[in-house]
Parts: sequence; C-alpha cells; structure tokens
Amino acid sequence: DTQAMGGATAGCTHCEPCRCPCESDSPSRNLDMMLLESTRATHTFENGATYTGEWKGTRRSGCGVQVWPDGATYEGYWLDDKMHGYGRYFHASGGIYDGEWREDQAHGYGIYVQADGSRSEGHWMFDKQCGEGFEELSDGARYKGGYVHGCKHGHGRFEWADGSHYEGQFADNHIDGEGVYIWSDGRRFEGQWVRNRMEGRGLFTWSDGRSYCGDYLNDLKHGKGVFTWPDGSTYDGSWKHGKQHGRGLSSTRGARPVESEWYEGTRVQRSISDVSTAEQEYMDPEL
Repeated sequence: DTQAMGGATAGCTHCEPCRCPCESDSPSRNLDMMLLESTRATHTFENGATYTGEWKGTRRSGCGVQVWPDGATYEGYWLDDKMHGYGRYFHASGGIYDGEWREDQAHGYGIYVQADGSRSEGHWMFDKQCGEGFEELSDGARYKGGYVHGCKHGHGRFEWADGSHYEGQFADNHIDGEGVYIWSDGRRFEGQWVRNRMEGRGLFTWSDGRSYCGDYLNDLKHGKGVFTWPDGSTYDGSWKHGKQHGRGLSSTRGARPVESEWYEGTRVQRSISDVSTAEQEYMDPEL
C-alpha cells in the first residue's frame, strides 16, 4: 500500500489495527495497548537523531518518523533499522522524495522534488533514477525518456522553455547518437551527435529553404557535404571547420557546374572560367 501517510508523527494506518479500549478491558487487551504505546516511544540516538515509531526488538521496524539534527526527516516504513517500503524523506536542503525505499535507498517508484521546484518522477534503483522517467526543471525545460544510474540514457525527448526540442538518443546525460534537434527559430538538424555536438553525418535545414547534407565535426561542417540554396544552387565538395575548403563542385541555374579549389571559404582556383563574379560571390556563403 503506497497511500500517503498523515502527519509527521501520526500513527500510520498501514500498521496493525487500532486496539481500542472500548473493545475489551481485559488485562490482555490493556497489555497489548501498553506494548503498542511503548513501541511508539521517542528514542534519541547518540548522533542527536530522534525516532518515534514501531520497533521489533531493538530495531526500528514498521512505521516511524526519524528526525536528524540538521532537520532532515523521514516518515514511513522501516525494516531492520533501515528505511524500507513506502516513505517520504524531507532533505535539510528542502528537497522531498516521496516513494519506495529499500535498505535506506530510494528504490522503486518515486517522485523527487528539489527546493527550486525541479521535479523527477519514475523508477529508482539504489538511489539513482533508472528506467523510464520524467523530469521537469525549474526553468520550464522538461525531459521524458530513459535513465541509467541517474543519467539520461537511451531514447528520450528534451524540451526547452523557448520551444526548442530534441528527440533521439542520450548517453550519460548528453545528446549522443542519432537524433533530431529543432530550434525555436525553425532550424532543424537530423543526424549523429557526440556529447551534445553535431558530429558525423546529418541533414541541417533552415526556415528560409537552405540545407546542408553531409559530415559534421564539433558542430561544424567538416568533411564532404552538399549545401543547397533556396533557388536550387548547390555546392558539393569538401569542408573544413565550417567553411568550404578543398575541391568542390558549384552549380547554379542555367550554368555548367564549376569545379573549384577553396581555401577557408574563399575560392582560390577555378577549373572552368565561365562563371561570373556575382556567381562566385553567391557561392561564398556565410554559413
């Protein structure tokens, strides 16, 4: 039963049935009441923490509330002196975890709300979020997808407050693998990522109709790729650190393709000489 408990020191309805004096005034019943009351006595540990709740012998077992000297508080189930089962932990810093526990660690389904309002919901394993989960940050960003050892890992979708979003693969809290990123201004990249950077093959499109399909390195066009302008003109060739560099074939409407040599974005040699200056300038884009 994972229903929320009452007050921090209230008796827990998940525990043994209430032993009401009106049911019987027999010595046995009165003794049971005394034993129940004694097991709920407050105990203070050497470190200053206090526990109020049920015991099994000398161990905390059943429902109980413990308060640490720094103000941290746990209310919920215990087993053999460990937080175990359903419970709520109030961190001294202001965060709250509400969910399942196993041997003093968040384990099972739970919700963690930090002091700044950020919220994580899903499954936990040994104090780390694991499996499918959901996260909403205080700035409005949100994530839904896989987790491994507390990190975003596997397939997921991340949405930023400005409307930008990414859907695809994550690894160790980074965008990593195949995925699609769409910016709030309409730009779109679909392809390969390495640690939050475009790296590998991909297709980048702009809202004005421009596009680039090819290789990326460290977020820049690097390797072989084709850049296409809205009017159909293209550059198909080599790139280095985001600029045309090396051999490339330029194509404009109504003209023969021109194979040229480029150096850091500037054309330095043409194989065919019938391209106008205006066309050359148009083929030197600021990308």
